[in-house]
Amino acid sequence: MSAEGCCDNCKLDCVDFDIFRDKRNQISSVIAGVLFAVGWWLLIDASVAHEIVGSHQMCGVFSTLGFVMFNSISVNMIDNDGYTDGACGSAGARLWLILGLMMSFGGFIAGAWLMAAQYLEKSDRSDYAGVCLFMQNFLILLSSMIFKFGRSADVY
Repeated sequence: MSAEGCCDNCKLDCVDFDIFRDKRNQISSVIAGVLFAVGWWLLIDASVAHEIVGSHQMCGVFSTLGFVMFNSISVNMIDNDGYTDGACGSAGARLWLILGLMMSFGGFIAGAWLMAAQYLEKSDRSDYAGVCLFMQNFLILLSSMIFKFGRSADVY
């Protein structure tokens, strides 16, 4: 069972999913792009209005690098050993995927920790800045998952 198409069997009486199947790649790409942009927009707003410490912005950078690494590997590269291109073949693709996930989740965990320890507990810093830092990393992680698993390779 591959990861793509994990929501193909969803059935609700109030929604006709056949309308969305033809535009699945476009819809998931737009949703992921909007979430990614809103995440960065929140952090830029908090940086300008509430002076987020520069080193605290690195968790968003790591989440973004994880987004790129995670989505640069196609499902076909990790599904079977048929992928023999590249320096390490499918084992290298799997390693790259895991490293991308580690960077994405690491940025998300760092954002949650920074929000709790550096912004919510201290009275000299704004809670809004900490929440924006957390939301940025959460939205980047969510957009990464939507971009990876929401699209189908069958259309290409």
